[in-house]
Amino acid sequence: MGAKPAALFPAPSGDACAALAALLPPRLGLMVLRETKNGLLVFVFDREGLEKTLAAKTAGAVLSGLGYPAGSPVSAALAHLKKQFACGRFPHEVGLFLGYPAEDVLGFVEHKGRNYKLCGYWKVYGNVRQAKRCFRRYDICRDRFKSVML
Repeated sequence: MGAKPAALFPAPSGDACAALAALLPPRLGLMVLRETKNGLLVFVFDREGLEKTLAAKTAGAVLSGLGYPAGSPVSAALAHLKKQFACGRFPHEVGLFLGYPAEDVLGFVEHKGRNYKLCGYWKVYGNVRQAKRCFRRYDICRDRFKSVML
C-alpha cells in the first residue's frame, strides 16, 4: 500500500510463494531469503521504494559498514542480505530494508533488544513521536487491507 518499502513474512511452501508472486503488480518484487523444513521466509518489496530507502545516507552508511556493496543496485544488496540469512543467523540490518530508522536498528543491536523506549512494529530507540506516527500509518494500511480481503 506504499506505506513501507518492504515486508517480511513466512510462507508454507514454494507453491504459496509462486501464487503470491503471480498476483503481485510489476512494481513489486519477491525474494525468498531463507528456506527451512518449516517453510520459507519471503521478502516482498516495492522496487522504487526500496531503492530510495537504501540510498538514504544513514541506511547506506550502516549497510556499507556491514560489508554491503556501496552504491550498487538494490539487487546486489538483496543478494548480500540473502547470504547473511544463509549463514544461519538473523541479520538485524534487515530492518533497514523494511524501512526502520537506522538509529533504531543500531539501537537494537547495541542494546541486544533491551532498553527500548517503545515497542510496536519494531523496537524504538530513537524518535518515539515519529515512530508512533509511522505505527498509526501501518495500522491504517493493515485495517484497509483487511477490509478489502474480507
